[in-house]
Amino acid sequence: MSKIQGSFAEDELKAWFENQADILSKNKIENSYASEKRGGSNLRIELSEYYIDVCAWNNANCLDIQIIHLPSEKVTFPTTGECESIEVLREKLDELKSFVENNYE
Repeated sequence: MSKIQGSFAEDELKAWFENQADILSKNKIENSYASEKRGGSNLRIELSEYYIDVCAWNNANCLDIQIIHLPSEKVTFPTTGECESIEVLREKLDELKSFVENNYE
């Protein structure tokens, strides 16, 4: 694994979002992506039973994923904080992709 050099968590989230466009649009999943002026990005995904909020921050190459199960209002944070490498950040986003694919009705 290569240690992250520089700040590019935001760019990775944007690239991931663009690569998942076929899944997100094909399934009519509500989603939005916004770039923040403070060096971060936010992605929101709404499924029938889940609301997912993903934040990537260039400061410390941080990735935060929050998942809310709407019927029970249970909140989980499967990923928070600094990613030790770009590979780890990508793995976390791949896990999110699997979650979305497995929970779309």
